[in-house]
Amino acid sequence: MKIFLKDLNIAIINFKKYYDVKTIPDNIQEVIIEMIFQLGIKNVLNFKKFNKYIKMNQFFMAALEMMDSRWYKQTPKRVNLSIGVMLNHSND
Repeated sequence: MKIFLKDLNIAIINFKKYYDVKTIPDNIQEVIIEMIFQLGIKNVLNFKKFNKYIKMNQFFMAALEMMDSRWYKQTPKRVNLSIGVMLNHSND
């Protein structure tokens, strides 16, 4: 449990460092934190179009970018849950 909490805290710190907490809804923040937890901040930052759409609050388009990734192909069930959150909050 200590290792999990340490890794989760690192993911949260990285999220706050690279993303604008004030403009991203809580459930979308959770999705991005989970991505950082799973993939690491460097890999998440490499989702260039995803991050562009997050900054623009275009969550539908960001979800499409999640689907167009090796990560999705490797773990589609896990990613589909996150995509569902993104689509349920979509305001495009």
